[in-house]
Amino acid sequence: MGDESSLNLPCDCYLSVTLDGVNFSDCEETFKIYSNEIFLTAVNPKCGSVVGGSQVTLSIEIDPVTASCLQNLKIGFQPKGKKLQSDSSKAKQSIGDQTNSRLNLAHKEENEAWTCAEGFYENGSIIATVPHIQNYDPENMTYSVDVALNGQQFTGKPVNFRYYDVSIDKVEPDFGPQVGGTNIFICGSGLYDAPIKKVRFVTADKTGNREVIAEWERTKRALKVIVPPFQWLFGDDELSEEEKARI
Repeated sequence: MGDESSLNLPCDCYLSVTLDGVNFSDCEETFKIYSNEIFLTAVNPKCGSVVGGSQVTLSIEIDPVTASCLQNLKIGFQPKGKKLQSDSSKAKQSIGDQTNSRLNLAHKEENEAWTCAEGFYENGSIIATVPHIQNYDPENMTYSVDVALNGQQFTGKPVNFRYYDVSIDKVEPDFGPQVGGTNIFICGSGLYDAPIKKVRFVTADKTGNREVIAEWERTKRALKVIVPPFQWLFGDDELSEEEKARI
């Protein structure tokens, strides 16, 4: 018997088939085995709405040969509280005697906790669209994100992603002068200190539209933002240094 440690991965396997136990027919295509050490290392951005539709970039450590074989990438999202099925006894039973007990997506019972999306590989990263989720627990919005390089088996080494479902209850105060400079707090459910926090101001007739960076007010659990000068909403960039500092 050979020593698997002497083989370099990825490795090609040649297949042959017999129906009588004696005569074998060779397959024209080889089966490639890739390393267990390929897994996701980061996700950007790290959060997205439960509505889905935003794009995420997943960083992955992968060799060029395996990368060239990627055709049917599946990206899975699973609530963090769930035990990853990739190490369960069910997963082991479902894929026979193999020692790598990664989750097999072909088995519905094991796949129920995962919401999957298609992905494609490009320049060292995987691009995917965040899927819409339903029947989620608002107290557990952190999800494990993993990739199935062959469309069936996750790596078992996920990265974290946070879903959010924001509902705005009130703005304090809810009016201010044309000159801008009003500090307002935006309160509601689902808000948290996300890496990206912005507030969009749009006038009633839709002609004025600008985004302003917000801050997280921990004590109020609200977003804090300074209202910009009215003329700035219409693309007027000729503001004083004092006005620019306020926004």
